[in-house]
Amino acid sequence: MNKFEFKDFLKFDKLIMPKVITYIYYLGVIIAVFSALGTIFASLSLHSSGMFFTGLITLILGPLVVRLACELYIVLFKIYEKLSIIAENTVQKDKP
Repeated sequence: MNKFEFKDFLKFDKLIMPKVITYIYYLGVIIAVFSALGTIFASLSLHSSGMFFTGLITLILGPLVVRLACELYIVLFKIYEKLSIIAENTVQKDKP
C-alpha cells in the first residue's frame, strides 16, 4: 500500500500535498527572510526607524507565521489519514 500507483493518484487515494507543503514551507521562510532583510536595508538607506523595526518584526514573526500556516494544513491531512484508517477498520469489522 506504500507503493505509489497512478490510479491511486487519480482516485485521490494517495495525497501528495503533505510532501509539497514541506517545500512550500521552505520557500515561504526564504521569502519572509529576504523580504525582512530587504526592508531592513531599505530602512538604512532611507534613514527610517519605522521601516527598520518592521523589518525586524518580519524577520522574527515571518517564519513563525509561515510555520503555523503549514502546520495547520498538515493537521488537516493527518486528520484525513486517521479518518481513512478508522473507516477501513469499520468496514473490515462489518464484514462477516
